[in-house]
Amino acid sequence: MAGEVVGWLQILVAGEDVHGCHGSHIEICGNEQFYLGRDAELCRYTWCDDLTISRLHLRIHCILYEQDPISDISPFLYATDLSANGTYLKKSNVEYAASQDDGVLMGRKNTFLLDAGDELHISENITLIYISRSPVKTIKLTPTQEVERQMFSARYLVTSRMLGAGGYGKVLVGVHQQTQRQLACKIVRLDEIAAKASRLPTADRKKHVSSSRERCFREFDILKDLSHPNIISVEKVFCSRDNIYIFQELITGGDLFSFLEFKGGRLNCMQTAAIVYQVLKGIEYLHRKNVVHRDLKPDNILMSSLEAGARVVITDFGNARFIPDKTSQPNKYQRMFSYVGTLEYAAPEIHRANPTIPVERGYSKSVDMWSIGALTATVLSGDHLFTDRTHPDYDRNAQRVIVSLAAVCNLSVLDDHHHPLWKSVGPQPKDFIRKLLVLREEDRMTASNALAHPWFTCYAKDVEEVYKRSIADWKPHQKNHRLVEDINKLSLHSVTNGASAVRENTNSYLHGMQDSQGTASSLGRGKLIHSPANQLSHNSAAPADTYNNRPDSREGFVESAESFNVVSNHHSQQECLDHRPPFMGIRLENDLVQVSETPTEEYEYPKLDNKDGCVVDQMYHPEHRKDKRPQQKTLKRKNVSVLVPETPPKLSPKYARLKR
Repeated sequence: MAGEVVGWLQILVAGEDVHGCHGSHIEICGNEQFYLGRDAELCRYTWCDDLTISRLHLRIHCILYEQDPISDISPFLYATDLSANGTYLKKSNVEYAASQDDGVLMGRKNTFLLDAGDELHISENITLIYISRSPVKTIKLTPTQEVERQMFSARYLVTSRMLGAGGYGKVLVGVHQQTQRQLACKIVRLDEIAAKASRLPTADRKKHVSSSRERCFREFDILKDLSHPNIISVEKVFCSRDNIYIFQELITGGDLFSFLEFKGGRLNCMQTAAIVYQVLKGIEYLHRKNVVHRDLKPDNILMSSLEAGARVVITDFGNARFIPDKTSQPNKYQRMFSYVGTLEYAAPEIHRANPTIPVERGYSKSVDMWSIGALTATVLSGDHLFTDRTHPDYDRNAQRVIVSLAAVCNLSVLDDHHHPLWKSVGPQPKDFIRKLLVLREEDRMTASNALAHPWFTCYAKDVEEVYKRSIADWKPHQKNHRLVEDINKLSLHSVTNGASAVRENTNSYLHGMQDSQGTASSLGRGKLIHSPANQLSHNSAAPADTYNNRPDSREGFVESAESFNVVSNHHSQQECLDHRPPFMGIRLENDLVQVSETPTEEYEYPKLDNKDGCVVDQMYHPEHRKDKRPQQKTLKRKNVSVLVPETPPKLSPKYARLKR
């Protein structure tokens, strides 16, 4: 649903502003989509007399994440060229090659994120200039990052436009210089790991730094071998001692949660089926590749556009794991024990709360299928199945309430014909949910079983046709043997060029640090929340009667690098220059970073014990963990909760009620 005005497109005719004339500006509202062209019925603004303009020339859509007091950042405005004759984009940012001369040809069906001052030349006489109601805040990189980005800037540009932020870094707009395609560039700060580990006892620091740094590399280590239209793709990675720069495809439609807001809070059965079908396609592919996602939720499902039948993309592989196949590696570990995921979507066995699975058994890849069931229920109803806000203990210990309800798995609400949220949902999607939200993991549908459910097979031909159209523009990921490069081995000429940038930026950067000291942030669904009271505390112990107050319930509270595939609002980060640990976790050789085919942490374990035919590892098995999980503080409806790898799950109270 459209919000208030967030900007305008100023219209220039033959280079002159038509100020004072009717329709000299085109208003842009948050969370809306419209067309420009010659078709008076379909377009918000038309130029009927200019035959060089197509009937549908441009699609404009605006993504505005949750109108809350913190959201003082300009919205994300995207323009898609649909024209036959083409549209030229001239960027206001002088770093872009697209800022030169007349700009660059956008290309049919290509989408670009606009900055204030960008010019869209839709014909020889008509130019549109984007004017943002609120200025876009520019992001200052650290002096080291300024040097490093200059070393590969001839191939990939890192701009100052913020897309997201998290515990160890930021997500900025990147650009592939040769094609001028926009990408998402995640900058993961490895030097932050040592800084955050400094609060640990001295004896534990080295172990936690090593494991946290390894987790920083795990996401692209998994993604590098994947190529599927419903899985986010990674294009290029640059590594140094202090930073990792990960360039990924930029998905321009926002995440599923924003899409629900755009659609009024919930979707009907057919709309939901089209999205869930694509999620299942992606998960089926992952499970065939022996990859478990472990954090499926609306935040981590991206939409390529706001159009019906958009491509759906699974993102955020920071919690993902590679599980070797039993037939190929029978002696490797097949089950997991880490506390990951988001409470409302996590299977109860992740929290040792599933009565049908012994605690020492851990969990399997079927946790992804439970998450799809919970996600489907949220999309259909606009609420969570296992979140009872009327429970007397909810305000005091919401985590315990949610986990307890999931462990009981009472789905009787689906049969309540008078329930305001479920009475309009048909029997097939309800049956689909019932066959996924099953406590006995062996009874849950697999991804392949779920794709064969009557909800999809009753309209098999139509569903498949919609799917083919959704992925028609996707191109398979090409295997890149130079995917990862060591920045330290790039040309010395680039180093020299970059050094001057550091000298110019150091003083202003250090001055800006004073404004960002002591800040805390959490990334989720593309939102950043500056509200420590609503995040899990790493300093306070849980009450004695809570489910998470056990010696085995926390696997090291040092936050690892969060995944930043989703778009989020900007929030200043505390910058740290004092901790620069040696480069660890990968081997550098011949200008390439050699990454193992599978994360060694996942399955190369010291043999301590043998239970049920499985090798037990010291890091993951609950009997060998000594630390405790922290306590959830107060909750707030719109707050984001995001789970970082190997830390206890947080709530996502921002989903409290999607239906408004």
